[in-house]
Amino acid sequence: MSTNETKFTFDEYRKIFEGTVAKYENEPFFAKIVKDIGRPAFPAARREVALVGIRHAGKIINHRGDTADDIISIVRMDSDSLPMVREYQGTTEPGNFAEVINPDGDFEMCPGFYYFGFGLHHGKNPCLVQACAVRGERAHKHEDFNWTDNTTWTITDGSLHIHAGIRDVNHVGNWSAGCQVVAQGWEGAPWKEFYRYCELAENKPIPYVLVNETDIGGFLGG
Repeated sequence: MSTNETKFTFDEYRKIFEGTVAKYENEPFFAKIVKDIGRPAFPAARREVALVGIRHAGKIINHRGDTADDIISIVRMDSDSLPMVREYQGTTEPGNFAEVINPDGDFEMCPGFYYFGFGLHHGKNPCLVQACAVRGERAHKHEDFNWTDNTTWTITDGSLHIHAGIRDVNHVGNWSAGCQVVAQGWEGAPWKEFYRYCELAENKPIPYVLVNETDIGGFLGG
């Protein structure tokens, strides 16, 4: 389970969240999300929730970030309107696995902001399901993701989820084919806590901000 000791404070998450929204909101893809659903708002009232994924550029195995070395955080105002932060180990990247799920390549979500609602993962386990289009890069097996080619892909079919998995944090494998995954499994304390707080959210769909760890210093004024 997460602890009360977090890498970033509630106010620092506010800067990360608002900085990311400001960075991307004028791009046509994200401007449409704002038009269709609204501009993501950081929690300010009782039981409002925001999710933040922090992507760490860690060890690469066979052209994939196969280690669960990212942070997936829930930032909320609790039932007494007090700020609360929880951080969970997980991944925001596809793992290293052999199966070809999409002939266009494995999917990796682009930094930016999105919205998530509730649904089922593989028709079975309750999870968070994309409530808007999601943009990302694709790369074929044994190839790196190219973030400089100005080519992106969009998922609109509801298949991009935030869910549980990854029992071995040193091997993501097929626990993620592009989804955002909280480590230690469906029955693990981290996921149960994370999902319970999401269920309590008064603001639905829930905003999710994905940021590269290397950009955080700029948002915090470092």
